[in-house]
Amino acid sequence: MRARSYCSLIVSMRIIALCIVVMFMVAGCGGTTVTPTPTPDGIVDTASELTTRVREQDFVVQKGGPFSDFLFERGGQLLRVNGYEVYVWEFPTVEEAEAARTHITGADSPLARIDFSAAPRFFQNGRMMVLFVETNRPVLNVLIALLGNPFL
Repeated sequence: MRARSYCSLIVSMRIIALCIVVMFMVAGCGGTTVTPTPTPDGIVDTASELTTRVREQDFVVQKGGPFSDFLFERGGQLLRVNGYEVYVWEFPTVEEAEAARTHITGADSPLARIDFSAAPRFFQNGRMMVLFVETNRPVLNVLIALLGNPFL
């Protein structure tokens, strides 16, 4: 009888330990919660405004300077958010940004010729297009909160 109680106690302790481990794992899966401050028109459509809004969420943003375009017929602005690269293109009009969006999602997309290190995530908000090719969840979450879900 005594051996049976001891075994029961060990099994109970293992179940409690397993429950605690599962609770910590579930708690860690939530990611970073981002509460964006709305702009008057609800659109973040410049690299400067994106930089300001991301910094408001306590992220470190460094301007990496302009880069030569590898997708569109214009250069863009490289931002480093917490050390992760975020590529930003500003178009003169929303219509031109939408045309660029169609260009990269179409049948003759230049993306087919690019070997990305991770799944590319493209965002379009107003006249701005953003590319994030990383898996960092907090940075991705702040981009989604400010720009909406990626279209690709």
